[in-house]
Amino acid sequence: MKPFTKLELLWMKDPLTVEEAAMLLSGGVESAVETAGKLLASDIENGKLAAKIVRWPEYDWNLGCEVDRGNGHINQYDTTIAQEDFKAYYQSIKLGVKENKTGTTNTETIESDWKMKAREIGDEFFEHDTACGCRDTLDGYSMRVMNEMQERGIKGPRGIIDNPNTIKRDALQGSKWWGKKPK
Repeated sequence: MKPFTKLELLWMKDPLTVEEAAMLLSGGVESAVETAGKLLASDIENGKLAAKIVRWPEYDWNLGCEVDRGNGHINQYDTTIAQEDFKAYYQSIKLGVKENKTGTTNTETIESDWKMKAREIGDEFFEHDTACGCRDTLDGYSMRVMNEMQERGIKGPRGIIDNPNTIKRDALQGSKWWGKKPK
């Protein structure tokens, strides 16, 4: 029989500490555990996730020692979350994995959404240029579309697109857009 992994064991533990829940939320990726812990602490503070809260004592500079007034930061090692509550919370925030009504994932929707907007902006430039009796190159349209997307705040799945070659390759090149335009 194969031994359980750390994550498999944590999924069986009840209750979980915030630190353990952060490990599960980050999928065991060490570099993401701190961020996951901050998200959990914030959602516990805001009432989005039920937990038995234990707080760190605060340092009182006037007394010169730590005092426990009950309003310090959440202690991620002693604050506990019921496994059932964590599982419900986990399901509710699975970003980019949860399927929407069309059967595509949220990241696929963002991916196709920015490309569609890039083509619409390209159409605007192409129509304007045609009306003015001139045309730009594919590289020129890619650069202009990138600049316009940044001005409108349109982002790709990983944030601001700052390379016109990305626009060209993923949204405008070939049969995606440029091949359909009359020359």
